[in-house]
Amino acid sequence: MAMTSATNPIGNLIAAISDVYYTTHDGLFRPNYHELLIDLVKLDGNDIILPRNYQTNVLQPFIKFLKEQLKEEGFNKLFHEDEEKLDRRDKALKKAIEEMAEGLLQRNYEFKYFSASFRDLKAIQAIVTTIFDDILRSDITQLATDILPPLAKWGGRKGPYAIPQSMPCLKEMNIRAGIVSFPAEHRTGGLLAWISLGHEVAGHHFLRSIDGLIPKLRENIKTALMKSMDPDDSLTASLIDYWCACAEETACDVLGVLNIGPSFGIGLIGYFRGVRGGKLKSTGPMYSTGEGSSTNSLIFEGAGIDQIFVEKVSDNLTLKQTEGLFGYIGPYDPTAPRPLKYQKFKTSNKHPLDIIRPFVIAQIIRSFNPSSHWSELIEKEALSDLNGREHITLLQLIKESPRIAISPVIVPVKLAIKTARIAAEAVAESTILIRGSVEKRLREVVKWEREDEELVEEIKRIILSLRPESLPTVGEKECSARHILAASILSAVQTRSDSESVTSIHVIESIFNKMKGFLVEIFERKPTLNLGQHIVVSLPPIEEEE
Repeated sequence: MAMTSATNPIGNLIAAISDVYYTTHDGLFRPNYHELLIDLVKLDGNDIILPRNYQTNVLQPFIKFLKEQLKEEGFNKLFHEDEEKLDRRDKALKKAIEEMAEGLLQRNYEFKYFSASFRDLKAIQAIVTTIFDDILRSDITQLATDILPPLAKWGGRKGPYAIPQSMPCLKEMNIRAGIVSFPAEHRTGGLLAWISLGHEVAGHHFLRSIDGLIPKLRENIKTALMKSMDPDDSLTASLIDYWCACAEETACDVLGVLNIGPSFGIGLIGYFRGVRGGKLKSTGPMYSTGEGSSTNSLIFEGAGIDQIFVEKVSDNLTLKQTEGLFGYIGPYDPTAPRPLKYQKFKTSNKHPLDIIRPFVIAQIIRSFNPSSHWSELIEKEALSDLNGREHITLLQLIKESPRIAISPVIVPVKLAIKTARIAAEAVAESTILIRGSVEKRLREVVKWEREDEELVEEIKRIILSLRPESLPTVGEKECSARHILAASILSAVQTRSDSESVTSIHVIESIFNKMKGFLVEIFERKPTLNLGQHIVVSLPPIEEEE
């Protein structure tokens, strides 16, 4: 007797395997050309899971590129040949295909993964689209063309990160949306991590959309620092170059707080403390704009071996700590182990040192609301992680000698804070040419105003209330996803449980779930948030970074 689907005891095994694959591989994408095309075609014409504009401007061009330009031979070269045989352009194209495919496949929740994951993805998308839309409601829309907001997707632990539409490979595929990847582990917790969306969307996606803006920011920072300080002093000169190297990441923090308000600052401090194991980092690389400064290196040291310098670390290797134990040199002897220690010197992502980023944010808060207590509180929190120390340490990689060495540069805290504040103001005062000779300062592109604060306070009250209430409006300003995010962050850091039966962590869990519920509600009731048509800034090509 033939076994039927009704009698097959393992009839759902394939679906169960897919569940394991999604969970263990941080996504749905598999490097199989024909399977990928079959899955992508299922999305075409399904307006419920992928709106028509994204079918026309993202999905269909992507499928066309895979079929007509890359073809199966090119796909297999990218995903099945030795990585060392791929040139820089091939590696970038491989990354772009994998990211875009994953972003699209996650919309096909009906067949591929849990509907709950897709529901939470709507919450992320509501924030991404709102921030991207709100930052362009000013006269800057005069620069606009037909481009869609970034696709949000769940990603691996290496994130969050942005892939702007200006990435040459995406433009080559004629795709009209970028990607914002957010670690899937934050779907069920880690509320403070969600604040980083302000940095990624208002920051990287926007900054990369204006041709020449990042070099202009770098020059403005340099001019402001040289005007206020002595450029002939060697330490000052190094700090000026440091802030120029960190120009884009600094601007992302400035735009993050202009979009989400003071919650961005306290949320970022809490997020970093959680990731770093309790404290903001006060030691890190001395970045430079000079040639060869974009490396991702490790220095290994161990008993009985010469120092080993690794110029470039694989993207697949994740070492969370700045330094630590890599392993043991064999043969392993438990009575006398020979440890191999590593020290990380990573300069490919030039974020300012943890401990000084809050001073950038506090300076912007002070500029739009001088009476706010948040600027002082944020700075005080950052300083508390120094435990009274009056210096921070920036590490300089010295390659000239036979032995690679890391040389510490000692920077007084007061000097670091002064430069952070100057850099913040230089970014905020930078201008964008709107039309003709009309310019707009970056701090005017989007503003955090009194009405925004009032909305956040009202949403906080609703979040902490036991009664279901509708989302508020203040004056002419309607509640948006960025207000919900800000209110949730502040509710989480301000509210403690007074009940013996409810712990403070359970309060945060409740706030987190309510936040996601409100965000999904906004996503589903507002067509413009439901990945509809948007007019956004034209994105010119940029040079890819190492």
